[in-house]
Amino acid sequence: MSDKKILLTAAALMLASVIDAKIVLPSVISDGMVLQRESSVNIWGMAKPSDKVSVSVSWSGEIIESQTLRDGSWSVSVRTPSAGGPFTMTVKDSESEVEVRDIMSGEVWICAGQSNMSMPVKGFQSQPCTHPLETAVASGSCPQIRMFTAKQTIAEQPEFDVSGSWLQSSPGNTLSFSAVGFYYALNLSKALGGIPVGMINISWGGSNAEAWSSRNLLEKYPSISLEFDRNSKSPQRIPTALHNGMFRPVSRFGVRGVIWYQGEHNRNNRDIYASLFPAMVNEWRQIMGQGQVPFYYVQIAPYEYSDPDAVDAPLMMELQWRMQYLIPESGVVPTLDLGEEKYIHYSDKASVGLRLAVMALSRTYGMKGLPSGAAYYRSMEIIDGKIVLTFDNAAAGLVKRDYETKNPFEICGDDGKYVPAKFDIHPKYKDKVMVWADGISNPSGIRYAFRNWSEATLFDVYGIPVPPFRTDNIKY
Repeated sequence: MSDKKILLTAAALMLASVIDAKIVLPSVISDGMVLQRESSVNIWGMAKPSDKVSVSVSWSGEIIESQTLRDGSWSVSVRTPSAGGPFTMTVKDSESEVEVRDIMSGEVWICAGQSNMSMPVKGFQSQPCTHPLETAVASGSCPQIRMFTAKQTIAEQPEFDVSGSWLQSSPGNTLSFSAVGFYYALNLSKALGGIPVGMINISWGGSNAEAWSSRNLLEKYPSISLEFDRNSKSPQRIPTALHNGMFRPVSRFGVRGVIWYQGEHNRNNRDIYASLFPAMVNEWRQIMGQGQVPFYYVQIAPYEYSDPDAVDAPLMMELQWRMQYLIPESGVVPTLDLGEEKYIHYSDKASVGLRLAVMALSRTYGMKGLPSGAAYYRSMEIIDGKIVLTFDNAAAGLVKRDYETKNPFEICGDDGKYVPAKFDIHPKYKDKVMVWADGISNPSGIRYAFRNWSEATLFDVYGIPVPPFRTDNIKY
């Protein structure tokens, strides 16, 4: 659906205000916002039909004019300054005026997904985040971080607006914001010299990729029902509902990129997800109209689900790892060491935000010397009854940690059965690992952390875990 049609829908809903000739801006364009620095950003809204709207900005003194369409919609493109602020912006038509205050120019990112992205710094009920009070208190010294949380909203058609407001980082405000989003912003701002960072949070626990996709895209998947059931007990899984209600209202806002944490609710339809998720990313980019904006996402973490020994979670992790090679300008962050067997909402979101930020700093901002991703399995060979594994992106060497309860390495013998295996870093080649088991002289394959609940024992020198992998190609 075109932007014009989106605004037509909005105009119908707000007909009274348009007739009254009052300027209406979407909630994301409001006091305290952060604009993407040194770029051209969209400013849009509704006003009196067939009228002239002017937008003046304090950082340059520039005045940009636009003619409203018959439905009252209008938009302009505004050049933003280097990082700094606060600034003001004034929007006028022939009969009314709106001033937007306390605007900062900096880096802007969308954080989206399901509950592990929604999880606030204060945690969920009886499921805490690590050090929430220390984080909240420290956030008072980071006023350059601004946070916008979109109200969880479903819609059958693309919406003009979603409720929300920009809040400045402070002890009270930070506790309720996405923990991953806040830690991401904190690390990004620190590394970039304390510049403003704005985070736009559009997430809903339990949501699936279908809900974040458009009808046009989902029509390519006949097995997906496009019935819009407003009485659903899981509204966040209604196909198109969050795409229309939460993504579209902020999709025109200028951003540097997207961070994404979702996948748990697509474990059982991986065949569809394998093509839908890359297609969804491409669709988002097309709608945003900002080219191949970076899209960095998080691998789901170990958790028992309905059976700790089942493999639906590692199969999803495997798929997520592979999809980064199908999605341009993307990358995936592993969390194998962070999961908790009994809690799907594990506590250490600070490490997730940090790893995402390091990836962005390396890949998007071009900072030298930082790792651009995790070490990962490349190949195997059998030498003297042991399997020797070679890893890419491990030039600085791998690090072994002992497991506490569950051996993550399993080896397969002649009988096709996997049994617990011993492992060690190769004494000569630090990017190789030796795996063996007593009584198996002719091994044929390896699995590492390939169960719903597993522990991480293999890391790079930066403390980032090697993601789950297997050397077989068995279909499930």
